[in-house]
Amino acid sequence: MLFSVCVGVVVASAGAFVVPSSPASSQSSTSLKAFESYDDVRKVLPSLPPYDELLPGMPGKSIEVGGKVFDPLELAQWRDIGTLRESELKHGRVAMLAWVGWLFPQTIGTFPVDYVKTTDPVEAIAAVPMNVWAQLLVLGGVFECARYNWDNGLFVFPFEDPEVFFDPAKVCPKDQKDFDVMMTKELKNGRMAMIAWTGLVVHHFIPDAVPLLGSLK
Repeated sequence: MLFSVCVGVVVASAGAFVVPSSPASSQSSTSLKAFESYDDVRKVLPSLPPYDELLPGMPGKSIEVGGKVFDPLELAQWRDIGTLRESELKHGRVAMLAWVGWLFPQTIGTFPVDYVKTTDPVEAIAAVPMNVWAQLLVLGGVFECARYNWDNGLFVFPFEDPEVFFDPAKVCPKDQKDFDVMMTKELKNGRMAMIAWTGLVVHHFIPDAVPLLGSLK
């Protein structure tokens, strides 16, 4: 589990598949904050496009979400859509690793360390020494600082494509169409992982609340 958490801190900061924020979307999201809803804005400015047209060309449109960008709460009218998509990707990546980290010790076993002997994922969190958590916090901070500098054109990882923040495995497609397909796949897996991890947590604290999880803790 410790390994999964460590990798999660690193990968969660990766920006290989992040839609860059546009100045126009940032300005529009700031100007809309004073209204109750986007419909109210259109009453004042009828020339504005319908809400569905605020998100043109974004990856993530698939049959599962009606062929539209998934935004049931219409949050894109209040915040920059690039920031929201980046946040969703990071949470999805963390959830995928968290799901693996939750199941790994119970199905395969723990890593050979002295301080974590339990296979209970919640107990394992408390068993990890503070100095280990401090190292993970620093590691995450280093990546976040690197990402901030990359956003401002001040830093590029050695041997990396300047257009991609962090892609050591070189899986980020160069072709825009392939890029959109891969982002959509990652979004789907990340969303499923967030739901799956939530189910594991519910099952842990309310045994048998989630069908088919059986004896998992």
